[in-house]
Amino acid sequence: MFKKAIIIVCLILFSSIAMAKPADINLDNLTEKGPVLISFFASWSNPCREEIIFLNEIAKKHKDIKIIGIAFDRKLDKLEKFIKENKIDLTIIHDKKLKSIKEFKILIIPTMVLIDKNGKTVNTYVDFDKNVKEALDKELKNHS
Repeated sequence: MFKKAIIIVCLILFSSIAMAKPADINLDNLTEKGPVLISFFASWSNPCREEIIFLNEIAKKHKDIKIIGIAFDRKLDKLEKFIKENKIDLTIIHDKKLKSIKEFKILIIPTMVLIDKNGKTVNTYVDFDKNVKEALDKELKNHS
C-alpha cells in the first residue's frame, strides 16, 4: 500500500508545493536511512498545529527519522504563514485536492503513520494529545 501511496505523494509534491524542495520521493529511498514518519494535518486545526510543532522538535532530536507533513489546507498562504511563524523545518507537502486522504484512508486529522526502515507500517497515531506524544516519543527511541 505504501509504495503506491508514495507515488501519490510524488504527484502531490509536484502539483502543489508549500515550503518543500522538489524531490524524487519513494519509500525505498526514504527508509534506507531509517524510519519515516508521515503526518497528515491542516494548519487551521489546533491539535494539528500542536503536532507539527512537536514533530519539528522531534526532528531535531531524531535526525535519523525522516518526517514529512502532508497538509490539507485549502489556502496555501495560510499554510505558509503557519510554517514561517513557527519556524517549521520539515518537508511539507500541500495536498489541496486531498488526494492522499483516500489512498491512506485518513478519517481524522491529525493522523501520523510511522514506517520502519523495511517499509512496513509500525504504528498509526490518530489525533494528538499527551498520550500520543509519549507513545510516539517512546516508539521513536525504539526505532532510532
